[in-house]
Amino acid sequence: FVKQPQLSIARDWPGTVSERIKASQKLKSLKTCLVHEGNPVNSWSYFAGFFDAEGCIRIPPQCAAIRLNIAQRSSAVLHSAQNFLRNEFPDNHIAVSIYTNSSLLSVDSTSASRKILIRMLQAGLSCKRAQAEIALELTVDSHVSSRTQL
Repeated sequence: FVKQPQLSIARDWPGTVSERIKASQKLKSLKTCLVHEGNPVNSWSYFAGFFDAEGCIRIPPQCAAIRLNIAQRSSAVLHSAQNFLRNEFPDNHIAVSIYTNSSLLSVDSTSASRKILIRMLQAGLSCKRAQAEIALELTVDSHVSSRTQL
């Protein structure tokens, strides 16, 4: 998993000052590059849990559309999520934008957002389950009320 190296360092925290300084430096370096090998976002259950913790479901004020976003300080895990989603839905545009202090994965297509929400619900989305269900019921007529409910 993404933070496994950090958890290992914390679990085996050294007793000497010099070793603690080294461990602290290693933690700082891991913080800037969370994904080292492989593709940690490799299942719908993992992605659903990640989205539950870090994601956002939006209905913009100007139209009946669904937008999905995940913001992170580091772009590495977002690129991993982007690759996972692209493999699952190759015909949909899923972008990662990199800014000065953060990065943003965004799904701006309503049809892609619907597909992703359905798959996350099937995989166990829990904290954002109610919001996902509201978004999936979105129609032109329900735009205002759906937006208010979110």
